Amino acid sequence: CLRQWDRNLPLAMAGAQCLQTVTEDNAEVLQQISADSLKLLEGLLMGEGGESADNTLLRTTVAGCIFNLKSLLRAGSQSEALQAVVRVLARTLEHNVATAMTRLAGMLGTQQINNNGAAGQMNGETDGHGRPLTPELQQLPQETRALQDEVMTLLSAQQAALEIVANMCLPDDDSDEEWEDMDSSDTSDEVTMCDVTEEGGAPLMTPLCLSAETHTALISHNLPKKVLERTVVPEACDSLALSTHGQPVLKRLLTVQRRALLCLRNMLAVLDGEGMDTAGLVEVGNHLMALFGASGDQEFQEAVTGAIRSLLQRMAAVQVTQPLSREQLCVLCDLGRQSPCPSVRANVVNAAGSMGSVLAKQPESVEKLTLIGTFLTEVCSKDTVLWVVAEALDAIFDVFGDGQQVDTVAASIGLVAKLRQISPVFKSRVHKERRSLGEHFPVVDNARVNLNRFIRYKEGC
Repeated sequence: CLRQWDRNLPLAMAGAQCLQTVTEDNAEVLQQISADSLKLLEGLLMGEGGESADNTLLRTTVAGCIFNLKSLLRAGSQSEALQAVVRVLARTLEHNVATAMTRLAGMLGTQQINNNGAAGQMNGETDGHGRPLTPELQQLPQETRALQDEVMTLLSAQQAALEIVANMCLPDDDSDEEWEDMDSSDTSDEVTMCDVTEEGGAPLMTPLCLSAETHTALISHNLPKKVLERTVVPEACDSLALSTHGQPVLKRLLTVQRRALLCLRNMLAVLDGEGMDTAGLVEVGNHLMALFGASGDQEFQEAVTGAIRSLLQRMAAVQVTQPLSREQLCVLCDLGRQSPCPSVRANVVNAAGSMGSVLAKQPESVEKLTLIGTFLTEVCSKDTVLWVVAEALDAIFDVFGDGQQVDTVAASIGLVAKLRQISPVFKSRVHKERRSLGEHFPVVDNARVNLNRFIRYKEGC
């Protein structure tokens, strides 16, 4: 199928998508891939083939195939293949879909006016009652349909590119010669620290265990900035929402934004360098906080709070002294109180805990620490999901462990007294729900064990 790319692009596209799917984390299929197949893929990746939306999607999908098959490449060509893959992904993410969406919104608006006029004429021929548009009137002109297809294809290409980059931003478990794949919906935030060094003492890995080769490729092509740009809400969205033909585009755009936020979350955990210094992290934080009102979609909110959680963990690691303003912190905590999604609430709890850990070491942080302590104790006493309560307890243990400033805040909000009230209720819930906790049981049980210890410790201070 792939050999037909220049004569039958849809067939080649179907073949590439199938190959990407079956080669993902599938050792048996990898054994069936021939050297000729690898050469064909490399040729498609590095060839020109034009910059149309369809060619962009094909090259991006082929990049995903090579991502899955990198372990089969000769050691001498892996670096070149990695650079080529990242270059293609960067070009895909550079496409200015917002401009095309604006043009599409204008065309759809014109079409809507024409449809309304035609419908008015139809109504005038009857007794005045409105009638639904005929299928002919609902159909789009060919030029508008072509632009809509182009936008949808480019968004699909960007979604695929973001999923590949998200997988790249994972630590190598075995060696710097292998890429470790993962499903794009995985929610793990754990990153293992590495201290592997060469004889001269130079680290083989970055501090957070991403291979230096991958790290360099991503930074040199400015992927962090390109990924962040894909989370921006285009101005044309409001206009597209008014058209039934624009709504599928908005749905695809929302998926791209969620993938970009997941990708950003992974990047924040492993990348450093340009854009990842204190000023850059604060700028990212301001942008993410502004996205809260962009969509009420639950998965979108989970993606945004997941990225903020990763951001604040990174800020804590590099000791950014003022991660969020008081107003931003209030907005974050309000979302943690109001969201119906346990994962969103847990993300907010962990983000608040990370911020509190930094503020605990900063002078004159009583006001923000009070907000954080009040929020966390509210979660502990009111949240209906036990493992979210456990996450909040762990955050309290981390933030209010030691220090005169945190002791002052703890006393002012009556932290110990509230925890004493929470303790018997929490333990009773653990006893009743332990069989249904599944993967959350270790977190819940750890909080159960540490709760009384923390209370006794703070009472003895």
